[in-house]
Amino acid sequence: MSESVSRYSIVERLCTRKLNLIDDKLRINNDIENKKNEHEKQINEIIEWEKQIELNVIAEKKKREIKIQELNTELNFLNSQKEAKEEAIELKMEEVDNALERLETISASAEKEAQK
Repeated sequence: MSESVSRYSIVERLCTRKLNLIDDKLRINNDIENKKNEHEKQINEIIEWEKQIELNVIAEKKKREIKIQELNTELNFLNSQKEAKEEAIELKMEEVDNALERLETISASAEKEAQK
């Protein structure tokens, strides 16, 4: 009986050992599969990241183009208003000059009157 227990024990240990080896083999395959999945995930993340960057660049470029267009519109408006504003300033300067001339005339007349 001892001999059969011993054989049974050996068979049991060998079966356990075989099961452990099968587990090791499956673990290796699982590890490889996990690394493949992680690798694919990283590749897909890079692709998505690059797409997002491209979309951000397009959006930023459009934003800056709009700003440039707004500034161009403002510049054109200011240039179109420049002549009218300069004319208005010239008219005001002429009015000031005329007022100064009248004051000078009045002062000269007042001096002549005072001398008489």
